[in-house]
Amino acid sequence: MKIRKRIVLILLFGAVMASAHANPDIVRAFSVGDVQRINSFLDSSVDLTIERAGSSKSKMQAQDAISSFFRKHRPSNFSVTHKTEKEKTGLLMGKLYTDSGTFQVLILTTKSGSRESICQLKIEQSAN
Repeated sequence: MKIRKRIVLILLFGAVMASAHANPDIVRAFSVGDVQRINSFLDSSVDLTIERAGSSKSKMQAQDAISSFFRKHRPSNFSVTHKTEKEKTGLLMGKLYTDSGTFQVLILTTKSGSRESICQLKIEQSAN
């Protein structure tokens, strides 16, 4: 019993720590479907996959595709499930809760100076 409680506490602590270090602007933008804010993080070219349709897109094309996704799937929350950072790259994984189901989100970022840019974005229907 004590071991189970410790495992639960460790998992909860890990989830809190993962979200504490995620870029709060990106997390907030996905939580409410703020396409303009997401657009401010998009690189000039983005590898974009939304619901199994993927390709390299310009920033403007990516913004249009993300906007179309959010019109079909109005978000209610976004929770970070994993965050990894290296010197010039970052990986953010999370669950996007919408009015039409839950989606797994993978965001790969690069850093140039203090600017963080999304270079890859994948949004897929969750298996659950």
